[in-house]
Amino acid sequence: CSNKYHKQYRQNNKEAIEGHRKKYYKKHYQNNKEAYAERAHLYYRENKEKYTEQKRAYTSANREKIAERHRLYNLNNREAILETERLWRKNQPAAVYEIRNKLNGKVYIGQSTRYPTRKAQHRRLLKKGTHENTLLQLDYNKHGEDAFEYSMVREFQCDAPKEFLMEQESIEMAIRVQRGETLYNSQLPSTELLKCDLEL
Repeated sequence: CSNKYHKQYRQNNKEAIEGHRKKYYKKHYQNNKEAYAERAHLYYRENKEKYTEQKRAYTSANREKIAERHRLYNLNNREAILETERLWRKNQPAAVYEIRNKLNGKVYIGQSTRYPTRKAQHRRLLKKGTHENTLLQLDYNKHGEDAFEYSMVREFQCDAPKEFLMEQESIEMAIRVQRGETLYNSQLPSTELLKCDLEL
């Protein structure tokens, strides 16, 4: 009789019971966020291949649906996306930079108005084996990615003119040549610049 009564009570008060249960779980989650996050992270790590395969299968079966969703999102959020891109570009420093081979000391000197993007481009092209600098690519193929380190030599404001950066790049290459360093760069600074009294 007791079981029958409780069953009937749950049926008659289903919405109230469900609402109470949701409130309980919501409060429990709020009080134990870190534990839930750690548990979810651990579960994902242990089932990463399963998740990857599910994602691949879903993407393959819903390409048109996903493409349409992205198109609509970009269309409805065009101004916000453009503003985000503008701020992202604005916050990227301009720089003269080097890519150094730690094994033989050879250096590639470059310049960019957006150093982080240019650095990522170098990495991508070298991994693909399609970098425009043949000598750098050959050493990369021979020694591997870990043999190279990337660093900014001189950092400038994000709005630094391209002509100014190219001039600073030439000065930096001249300094390296005077030091006796070997450059991967195919175009070295002019003879006049090499003869200048540069402050090392």
